Amino acid sequence: MGLFGKSTPVDPKVQVTEWRKKIRRESTALDRQINGIRREEEKIKRSVKEAAKKGDRDVCRIYAKELVRSRKAISKIYVSKAHLNSIQMHMQEQLAILKTSGSLQKSTQVMQAVSALIKIPEVAATMRELSKEMMKAGIMEEMINDTFESLEDQEELEEAADEEIDNILWEVTAGQLGRAPAAGKEALPTPTPSAAAAESDEEDEEELEKMQSRLEALRS
Repeated sequence: MGLFGKSTPVDPKVQVTEWRKKIRRESTALDRQINGIRREEEKIKRSVKEAAKKGDRDVCRIYAKELVRSRKAISKIYVSKAHLNSIQMHMQEQLAILKTSGSLQKSTQVMQAVSALIKIPEVAATMRELSKEMMKAGIMEEMINDTFESLEDQEELEEAADEEIDNILWEVTAGQLGRAPAAGKEALPTPTPSAAAAESDEEDEEELEKMQSRLEALRS
């Protein structure tokens, strides 16, 4: 608190740097979650193979359904990571704008990404905190949360399609159970990290310098 109970203004550059740190931490936490899900997948695959040897099709289908659910979960986590990467990129732009104009600017893209992430339980708390800080800083406007979408997502996870289950069984048991994917279709793939997620801090700084140069050129 400052003099007469007024809060001390936050340095925008320091604030953006702190936001970027929080976003990186959330992205790292999501990576750990993906690794944990994949470890569980390997255990489930072994259980499927053991049940297949015993000819227990019902147990195999239960395990296969769990694999479908886990792969869908991983896919959604990668979507969340893409939103986090988008916010990181726009925070770099904000730093470049700050150097030339002296203030942060409103960003529709950041608002859209934060709005999407607030619906994701794993990062919701941090995103709510960031949204409040960004609204105070003038980057975002107040958001209206849509809770219906998350309920639909939950229903999707409750019921895996028979076709996907059969494809998983075919994949895990090497054709012993289930059926091969139809022509032009494949079993749910295990997602791979996007290139943006692998960017180094050095590349971030280089991109920041390029954006700053473009902004300065526009102002000259």
